[in-house]
Amino acid sequence: MARISTYQIDNDLTQDDRVLGSDTGGATRNYTLLDIAKFLSNTNSHGVSGCIPYKYSSTDASGGQMKFQNSGLSELAFPTGNNQILQVSKFPNGNTSRSTLAVLNTYLNKDVIISQVQDPNVFAVYRVKEIAQVGSQDKYRLTMDFVTGNNDASGKGLLNNIIYNLVPWTGSQDKEFSKDFSTSDLTLENGEYYFPITHNLGKFPSITVKVSTGQVVEVPVKHITKNESRVYFKGQNSGTVYAN
Repeated sequence: MARISTYQIDNDLTQDDRVLGSDTGGATRNYTLLDIAKFLSNTNSHGVSGCIPYKYSSTDASGGQMKFQNSGLSELAFPTGNNQILQVSKFPNGNTSRSTLAVLNTYLNKDVIISQVQDPNVFAVYRVKEIAQVGSQDKYRLTMDFVTGNNDASGKGLLNNIIYNLVPWTGSQDKEFSKDFSTSDLTLENGEYYFPITHNLGKFPSITVKVSTGQVVEVPVKHITKNESRVYFKGQNSGTVYAN
């Protein structure tokens, strides 16, 4: 073999290009750039802050895996609704000696996105409400409320042995909500009208009301949950409610 320095530099890289190397047993191997890129993504070896890669499993959440509690399915859509239980390993995919617990604890009361490494258009966003260890095992249980998501063309989001990234959803850190309403949207209760809004902000937001005349008015507000509120009027009105 000639000296490495004598070979021409290739500035036009493709995913099928290959490099020469040795495996852990010392055998000489070819590695494609695509496979190298997959390895870096699947193990987060490129060091993306706050990102934990997990392999989805329908049966177990140990050794770098994750599973939704009681699903038992090798293929399923992302679970929707509140109080979804995701079990995750203490260790990320590809590294059973590096604990992710410190990173997991930063997810509490925040939105996280679960997305396929090789197809980020397949994702779901959840708000993490509780993080707890599963007994004395190296597993942790995340109790979460579904926010939004997108399954693949066949309606599936979670597939056995596929790698997913679990990472804080930066798009959720400063959320806003607005909703137009008319008199037909109001409900009469005890002599007052109220307009119910489902804002899904995961908190008790500040609420502003602008009526159809363009005037911003102060109205009583009742927060039903961290995702639902009501604004009250003495008479019928129409306009827009803003929550942030």
